[in-house]
Amino acid sequence: MEFYGLGDMEIVAAYSLGDPDLAITDVKKSEITNADAIWFLDLMEMEDMSRLSSGELDRLLSSKLREKSKHKYSVLFDDDMDFIFRTDILINPLLDVPLRENGKHIVRETCKVLVECYRTSLEEKASRSCIWSALLDRALFHIRRAGFHEAKTGAFGPQQKEVSLFVDDYHISRSNLRKIIVELLGSSSTIEMDSNDR
Repeated sequence: MEFYGLGDMEIVAAYSLGDPDLAITDVKKSEITNADAIWFLDLMEMEDMSRLSSGELDRLLSSKLREKSKHKYSVLFDDDMDFIFRTDILINPLLDVPLRENGKHIVRETCKVLVECYRTSLEEKASRSCIWSALLDRALFHIRRAGFHEAKTGAFGPQQKEVSLFVDDYHISRSNLRKIIVELLGSSSTIEMDSNDR
């Protein structure tokens, strides 16, 4: 079965507590309901959070990156921990270039960080997932913590249908951010450009 918005690796991790040899394909063929998977994921999240120091927990909660359930079920907890606690936040802006070119550079450098931190979440994502929305939020978080506080997300275009990221005079839609990330993952990646993804 398919898990809407749930990362297969987290489901496997949950179920492998009882069977360390459980494979992803075994999970997909099983009769696990979304409610079962969510219950396990929430249990794992509580366990993972209980291992954090009070300072780490404060930083995680203040980031608000795991507040939206559809996002936290789309990325691995450990990937978020790498991103929040073990990532170089420095982005060197380009000098003597138009603001739009600098914004484009900042977004591309941010995408490299996202690929480095979220490779497992990306390659093991469920066939329908909110991972791209989650990564757009994480891109904004990273750009702001690097000192570009005017960055924001919002609707763009005549239909105002797709959320975009705005940095300096540059903006990029969620679907185009996805294209950059897939490109950076490389040809060896098994990730697909699924129209069901959000």
